[in-house]
Amino acid sequence: MAVGAPFDIALPAVPTAGFKWQLSIPPQAEGVINYMGMAWETPTPPAPGGTSLQRFRFKAVGPGKTSLVFRYGRQWEGSDHPVKTVSVTVDSA
Repeated sequence: MAVGAPFDIALPAVPTAGFKWQLSIPPQAEGVINYMGMAWETPTPPAPGGTSLQRFRFKAVGPGKTSLVFRYGRQWEGSDHPVKTVSVTVDSA
């Protein structure tokens, strides 16, 4: 990925049931990527208990390689036992 390029990572979630992705950004990501925010994409019309996309937006700000970890679960159940875990490696030049 080119330095200066924005990029998104979109993951399916069921927020109406409390299931959301929690993002972990390691310290070594500083200077490689910037986290720009998160947005929900919900189908129209929204279906009760339906799946939405949780879209995380980033920007590559410098050369390097880093990993992002996303943990899926209910926040009140704690992050020690996520239902799913996804790791994404980002390499910018």
